[in-house]
Amino acid sequence: MPIINFPIPTYIGEPYTFGNKTWIWNGSSWDFNGSVVLVPGYPTKATHIFSHGEISPVDSTVYYFGDLPDHIPQTEIVLGEVDNGSTVMSLHTGTISEFSIVTHLGATATTESSTIYIKNLQTGATALLTNSLKHNSEDNDVGSLFPPISVTIGDPLVMYWITPNWIDQPTQVRTRVEIKIDLA
Repeated sequence: MPIINFPIPTYIGEPYTFGNKTWIWNGSSWDFNGSVVLVPGYPTKATHIFSHGEISPVDSTVYYFGDLPDHIPQTEIVLGEVDNGSTVMSLHTGTISEFSIVTHLGATATTESSTIYIKNLQTGATALLTNSLKHNSEDNDVGSLFPPISVTIGDPLVMYWITPNWIDQPTQVRTRVEIKIDLA
């Protein structure tokens, strides 16, 4: 079997053909039909960012958000080429293993906890990120997903945030979630 010497990539989406196979650079690895070739000197983890615009969340509501930081989170998921910002299409194949959450507030709430999950809409796999997100101060949370979620290129991913019954409702809430994918 011949050894393939992959070139140093110059842009995301760059193709490389060897024989009758073509690989595509996805920003961190050469990808061929879901099989990834890691390049020495390049990261073995990829990052996706989920965020939403400012909102004053209402009681006991499920909000979905993707990668449109200036759009309010949605109360339904719309899939397709043009969605409502509720999903992120994975650019990588691997396993989601880590996350970090940052929230910013206008007016703070009481101490009720919100819950945030991530879901792979292609496979149905879901993992809890936190069930103790407070909105009584600006909050940060970092952790590992259990169980980790497998993703492949093109899988639609969504964050969903479940709000409690507020005693005092927070206002001007913005949430940013960063996930790390261990590349396959």
